[in-house]
Amino acid sequence: MKVGLTGGTGFIGQYLINEYGSEMEFVVPTRRTEFQYLENNAAYIHIESEDDFCRVFSGCEAVIHLAGHVMHGMDTNLKVDDYVDNISLSERVFAACHELEIHNVINASSVAVYDQIDETPVKEDGVCQPNSIYGVMKIAVEKIAEIYNRRFDMNIKTLRLAQGVGVQKNMDEHSFWTLLIQNSYLGKDIPLYGEGITGRDIIYVKDMAYAIACAVGKPHVKGVFNIGTGKITSNAELAYAFGKGFGKGSGIEYIDKPESGIRTCMDISRAEQILGFAPRYHLAAMVADIKYEYQKMMGESNCG
Repeated sequence: MKVGLTGGTGFIGQYLINEYGSEMEFVVPTRRTEFQYLENNAAYIHIESEDDFCRVFSGCEAVIHLAGHVMHGMDTNLKVDDYVDNISLSERVFAACHELEIHNVINASSVAVYDQIDETPVKEDGVCQPNSIYGVMKIAVEKIAEIYNRRFDMNIKTLRLAQGVGVQKNMDEHSFWTLLIQNSYLGKDIPLYGEGITGRDIIYVKDMAYAIACAVGKPHVKGVFNIGTGKITSNAELAYAFGKGFGKGSGIEYIDKPESGIRTCMDISRAEQILGFAPRYHLAAMVADIKYEYQKMMGESNCG
């Protein structure tokens, strides 16, 4: 099955290719000329602009749209210019799919469309009250997808992805997730603001890839789907699980600074019922696999 994949050089995209390259023939448009080759059953094809999508996606049975500017932390400056290109990029992808009569399209959205201070599991038909410009832009893209579905009878599936974690190259050294993994690996204490009660619906990147594969396998389905674990994991729970899972004696260093207080959980029952998705990595299994992946990235030979 030939599948177009935007964002194929990114965090989720690389895991998707590694996990499903034997099942799908990925075609990846990229502006990075050094990626113009075939690897892991993925053809990286250089493009000059988004006008080249029709050329790249020709012959594809499905398209997965992951590309876009990502949010790092809370965008406190509220600058629309930081993310507005995500809208035009997504519209170009949908337009190319419509022109090529590719109806099976997966659009990556985010938990950021929701107000992230309510512990009640949020559902797809609930009120969206994003607390970031990034979340606002994601809603805009979702609405454009809905228009394409209505006007052209396309089957665009929008996946609202929970907070993803996993090992990647060039990790942001200032992020909590980087410190969580690196300090656990080194046996250092993990710093937490406040009491570490801030929590999110955390999903392992390999489960993200699995959810996308499930969506590709439902070519006649359309609409919005929450993708997560359906439960909140606090920062303190994460720190404890990583310290225990890496087994190097790392503890927790509580820092007297205010924490965000985010407590977000997504109802994933619709994805379970319609897409056949259920997370396969819960906390302990996720930590164990992250440990393996990180050791492998660090060049350890005995990480099996």
